Amino acid sequence: MNGLFVSDLLWLKHQKRFLLSLPGLLGLYLVLDIQISLIMLYLTIILHGSLLQLVLQSLQPETARFLFALPVSRRQFVREKYALILGLCGLGILTAGGLCVLFRPYHAADLPEALAIGVIWLLFFTAVLIPMAIRFDTGVRIWMVVLLMFAAAILSYVMGEATLPDTFFWEWVQNHRMTVFLLLAALCSAGCALSAFISKRMLESREY
Repeated sequence: MNGLFVSDLLWLKHQKRFLLSLPGLLGLYLVLDIQISLIMLYLTIILHGSLLQLVLQSLQPETARFLFALPVSRRQFVREKYALILGLCGLGILTAGGLCVLFRPYHAADLPEALAIGVIWLLFFTAVLIPMAIRFDTGVRIWMVVLLMFAAAILSYVMGEATLPDTFFWEWVQNHRMTVFLLLAALCSAGCALSAFISKRMLESREY
């Protein structure tokens, strides 16, 4: 598993154009004074979609035949990919949050909620997209799903910012946001665990 992790980091090291674009995008978001929660959503989608290419490349027939001829089990492969994507995207979210507060300290109070939103989206995207990458093995379909999820995420954000109906349920949600975020994070974490199990089973049933 350590060998897989080192190999993936070497792959990431060669993605210089992508890595250099991230500070530029974050700087643009800061100049445009976009809300921190929306910045977290954008960066989560961009990071996740880009790292998903690593899963797709690893599962190409020529690469996969070589990879699984090594002493690497398919369970280890799945665990490493989930850990890598969650870890790197999580680090990106934390770094972006820290820079947002550094350059816009007047938004510091919004940071905990923005980080919670970023983590929930990260868990949700991971639970959905990695099994799809293993199932379909093609970047075109995966990127179509990424774009659809991006549109759905933006829509949900816009609806969340809209005026909510004056009911007991919505009033309770507004007054207990962090509790709701924790519940959603727990559900998405359980979804990730189930997703990893499904991914492992799909990969074990495939021949290369």
